[in-house]
Amino acid sequence: MKRQTIINAAEQLNCEPEVVAAVINVESSGMSVDKEGFPILLFEPRYFNKFTESRYVAEISAVCQATKSAKVRYNKAFALDPEAAMKSASWGLFQIMGANFRKCGCKSIQEFMEQIKAGEEAQVRLFISFIINSGLSDELQEKRFADFARVYNGPRYFDNRYDEKLKTFYEKFKRDGF
Repeated sequence: MKRQTIINAAEQLNCEPEVVAAVINVESSGMSVDKEGFPILLFEPRYFNKFTESRYVAEISAVCQATKSAKVRYNKAFALDPEAAMKSASWGLFQIMGANFRKCGCKSIQEFMEQIKAGEEAQVRLFISFIINSGLSDELQEKRFADFARVYNGPRYFDNRYDEKLKTFYEKFKRDGF
């Protein structure tokens, strides 16, 4: 990720660039694609079951038990219901759930996926739209990491210490640069 891209995103969100860099590092360790060039993802079976009204519980449970690979799980889900699969994964640098495509300024999940696949600059634009449309700008500006994580990562954000990780990366980047 280009340093200037992070600075530009921070300017648009009126927050410190170290905050944006912290989100990237916590969510994706700074990786936007895997070794094959496919956007990194975290497939969430419970969302897939919700979006498909549990039509494929047996199939998804079987693949989830057989592999820990998010990509393998996603590919199985995609073969069953492409739209539900795309909505049921978090994507790219910022690990934005596909189900949030409208908050990212996209008219469809397909448009969202095109932007995710277009690269890091496009992923940054999606993130900016998501933050603005979710009303999370203040949390980033004021470095209220727990409040940000509660919305961004869900009400059980503390299970994975998202707020603590954000603060730690922010402090590291503030001290050492990003």
